[in-house]
Amino acid sequence: MAKTRKKKNSRLIFWVQLVIAIILIGTISGGLLQVGGGDRGSSAAPDFPPWIAGLKIMDYKSGEDAKGRMNTLSEETTALRDAWIGYYEQNAVVWIGQATSESEADRLVKAMRKKTQDAISTTPELTFQESNKKGLSVNVIKVREQESEYFYQKRDKVFWVTLPPGKEEPFINEVVERLN
Repeated sequence: MAKTRKKKNSRLIFWVQLVIAIILIGTISGGLLQVGGGDRGSSAAPDFPPWIAGLKIMDYKSGEDAKGRMNTLSEETTALRDAWIGYYEQNAVVWIGQATSESEADRLVKAMRKKTQDAISTTPELTFQESNKKGLSVNVIKVREQESEYFYQKRDKVFWVTLPPGKEEPFINEVVERLN
């Protein structure tokens, strides 16, 4: 009986996490992506550290590869201005999308926050809070005691970070401090 309940709980957690990821990525993709925008140039790529909070970087995607990974989760056929993804041990992921302006990045974070709060109203397993990290307002989504999702804005960039339990505070603090 306990085994069946665990299976059901783990399935529920998986589906809730998937829904959160799709909501966040859809929001980011819908706003960061632009239709037929042409090349507007690119700012310098972020320098993903080889280690963050004791977790080693395992893979890095940028440019068309990172854009393609984000576009596959969007219902639109568009192109990101720029995107970078850092994959770390224990399934920690840092995704950075560059908006067309600081005000556009702000609009995107507000839209992500609203969609997240809407999802939470129908999914009691989720919690949402805002936190201050190094002077930035960071939005935090948790599924019970499982993975945590963080999203925030720095200038014209929107950051989305997925972390395993136990590494949240040191990892997000380093990401906020070290990545621009």
